[in-house]
Amino acid sequence: MNNLLKHWLIKYRNREEGFTFLECLVAIIILSMAFAFNGQMVLMLKMQNLKQEIESAAVAVGKDVLDDLRFQLGKNINNVSVTGNTPTTLTDRISFGHTFDADVYVCTDTPTVEIDTDNPNQLKVSNCPSGSTDVLIRYIVVQIIDKKRDNEKIYTVQTNFAQLQR
Repeated sequence: MNNLLKHWLIKYRNREEGFTFLECLVAIIILSMAFAFNGQMVLMLKMQNLKQEIESAAVAVGKDVLDDLRFQLGKNINNVSVTGNTPTTLTDRISFGHTFDADVYVCTDTPTVEIDTDNPNQLKVSNCPSGSTDVLIRYIVVQIIDKKRDNEKIYTVQTNFAQLQR
């Protein structure tokens, strides 16, 4: 087959003639299809990259909020007040050029974090116990919110802090 193609190219084509209109048209069609496919891939990768950048920035903000809380706690667990079901909102937290808000729940017992029925891609805190403050442990839930995306909750982190010494 390869030899037949070489024979046809040598026999029927003179080097001085160049390419035929049909050959040029087929080449243009193939190249335009390839460029169209690559353009869609580049656009899709750009959108995915932006989403990952926003998520990374939200994780960094969550880490900063938890570090601030850890610093406030110091040696006394009561330095951070229990919020119950109404979170403390920290506004305009900036990371990687993106601005976020953070809802911080401080509970005295394990909070209930579940999938939001209105938006299945997000989590919500449905119960944050605020009983006796004599307990030497605080359960913390931090939700990072992107204001540019209609207050979408980008990242949720849950941890607890315990007082080691009295």
